[in-house]
Amino acid sequence: MAERGDVIVIGAGVAGLAAAGDLGKAGCKVILLEARDRMGGRILTLHPSSLHHPVELGAEFIHGFSDEIWDIVRESGLETHEVEGEMWCEHSGQLGRCGDFFDEVGRILGKLKSSKPDRSFVDFLEGECSQCNQEEKDRAYSYVEGFHASFPERISVNELVRATEADEEVDGDRAFRIANGYDALVQELQREMNANVTLHLGTAVSQVRWQKDNVEVETNRGAFAAKRALVTLPLSLLRNKSVKFSPPLEMKKPALERLEMGMVMRVVLQFRRRFWEELQDAHGRSMEEMSFLFTGDPCFPTWWTTMPSRIPLLTGWSAGHKAEKLVLKDEEFVREQAIAALARILRVDRAKIEAEFEACYVHDWQADPFSRGAYSYAAVGGENAANELSLPVEGTLFFAGEATDYTGHNGTVHGAIRSGRRAAKEMMGT
Repeated sequence: MAERGDVIVIGAGVAGLAAAGDLGKAGCKVILLEARDRMGGRILTLHPSSLHHPVELGAEFIHGFSDEIWDIVRESGLETHEVEGEMWCEHSGQLGRCGDFFDEVGRILGKLKSSKPDRSFVDFLEGECSQCNQEEKDRAYSYVEGFHASFPERISVNELVRATEADEEVDGDRAFRIANGYDALVQELQREMNANVTLHLGTAVSQVRWQKDNVEVETNRGAFAAKRALVTLPLSLLRNKSVKFSPPLEMKKPALERLEMGMVMRVVLQFRRRFWEELQDAHGRSMEEMSFLFTGDPCFPTWWTTMPSRIPLLTGWSAGHKAEKLVLKDEEFVREQAIAALARILRVDRAKIEAEFEACYVHDWQADPFSRGAYSYAAVGGENAANELSLPVEGTLFFAGEATDYTGHNGTVHGAIRSGRRAAKEMMGT
């Protein structure tokens, strides 16, 4: 006999948690199914006993001042720290403070304008920026590849324009961390759920059979049934049909074909001490206050510290084409590549870095069967695809998750929460 509720929510990432909380408060009996043995989806916070500081292997930053996150932060009294410190960059093979690095990137990105037909970022660079010098174009390419976890020859310029405008609306150039870790936000979303919500962890959905006003869900732990279902599966799982829908979601196929799942590898290295504080640039300026480091390294081009907290951690970030050589490899390979990249970038003997090294933390989201990637972006012609993906089907199947956010905040935690609350309102309006 299938357990029955009013609504089944598939996925306990922040979109599913936010929606389940709102639906439960509205009096709906909610069944929340999560394949992992934890909540949070692509938020994954570790609390190593050797550190008095969280290690983030998924989402890390609060970008700007979105109400979706800050309302929870303020109401719960969560402590946050704004990212502070100096931006360092690689210029002509030398490390130094970034100076006009972002002004140059900003000048190129400032030329972005929506167009019909849509085009890729690479097409834009070859057209509008044909007079820019190659170093400027390379920096802009790397920025789009890294920040959007994208292949710049595929990402939509029209979607980049929308994302830039959305970012400006929330002062997205300012970034914050939750002091006790991003999982504190997940815990607060869980606390918002009342007794109307039943959570089933370790419950992987294999099939969704549906018809108008009736949904039956098969899982590894039995069957569940409800009048409606909210699907918050990551984009990649919808695209590769990891969950079978019967009848199939043919109406979503055009949208799914115009969205892409970004590729990322991140690694967090723990050291005995912040050894980079001893390093200097050609002018004798110390790296003690460094927050971010942007380079042209072919493996891990971007690094950041925990500033303003002075913890001996460095996070390496590789996205897009650079990540292709790292994903689906074992942790030892990733660690070796990260240490080698750091030695190249800092112009430090590898033996010195290994002498300071204590631990490596990695989670390959591409290999994660319940994620299969980092976060979404729109391919050329896909500027309206997120909106199409979000549309309910016959008042029975509803859709949320960062890939369904059509306001320009896809790929963010606040965009995912926003999508969950939007879907809950849609459900309550039917």
